[in-house]
Amino acid sequence: MSLLDKTNLLITPNAFKASKLYSVIPSSGTGDLTAVRNTTATRVNSSGFIESIAANVPRLNYVNVGGNPSILVEPQTTNLALYSSDFNNAAFAKDSTVLSNNTTSPANDLTGSKITERTNTGRQGLFQTLGSLAQSNYSFSLFAKESTNRYVVINISDVSGANYFQSVFDLNNGTITQENLNGSAVKISSKSTSLLNGWYRIEIIVNVIPKYLTISLSRVPTFIPGSFGYNNYAGNGTGNIFIWGMQFENRTTTTSYIPTTSAAVTRNEDIITVAPPVGTVKITTTFSDNTTQVLITIPATFTVPEGLIKQVLMQSSL
Repeated sequence: MSLLDKTNLLITPNAFKASKLYSVIPSSGTGDLTAVRNTTATRVNSSGFIESIAANVPRLNYVNVGGNPSILVEPQTTNLALYSSDFNNAAFAKDSTVLSNNTTSPANDLTGSKITERTNTGRQGLFQTLGSLAQSNYSFSLFAKESTNRYVVINISDVSGANYFQSVFDLNNGTITQENLNGSAVKISSKSTSLLNGWYRIEIIVNVIPKYLTISLSRVPTFIPGSFGYNNYAGNGTGNIFIWGMQFENRTTTTSYIPTTSAAVTRNEDIITVAPPVGTVKITTTFSDNTTQVLITIPATFTVPEGLIKQVLMQSSL
């Protein structure tokens, strides 16, 4: 007997509509899943661009352009950073020139910003004050792209500036060239992910009492800290980088982009469920990295786990 003969329900990133994710087996509709997410959310589409998806619509996310999608299932989270793609807003203190709507963003629209050095010797960049937050794990992310300048410096610090974590990212190849840790700030991880058209999504996860988020320009792969993590050097008035889509979350992983304006925005969790067919004895969830989760105690209602889901297989026999 083949595995197909033992299968009484098979779910893949396939057809969907609002509130529904269709099963491959059975095709009669009796195995279709209910999808709930009472807010809009974003995904990476088949062309590799970030786009908004309506509430309660399942998200098929494409990690690789031209590749197969995965079902994106995420928890509830909040982007605490204000004006996430409007870096010219007064919410940012600026020691640089910001040109909004200057370049094509990862969303394939003209909303990317250009950040240009000042002509004097001093701080080069911008920061946002986060307000009063508790000591916890926080995830910061930003989409950035090389222009005349190659490096961007991200700093997360407390109100005094004495406790901070900094990471210098090379926007030419996505590598981290330097990291600095001071005081009670605890680094958990830093990384960057390559996107289309030279964009990178850079991420830093720390445990700290955060007060300031700082984005600084640099021309060299090393960083000389200034006040609140600014990079101090003699600007030429022309050196610049592109940025878009800042996000700050109270969690140890970075999730899909959540746009904000004047207030923090919460994206609700994805809840995708189905009643396993009678006689199901094993449920295997395969993630996009080919790891699996296996259940042999079958629940009355199965909830698709968080992550990038490649397949859910329910068997009637082992």
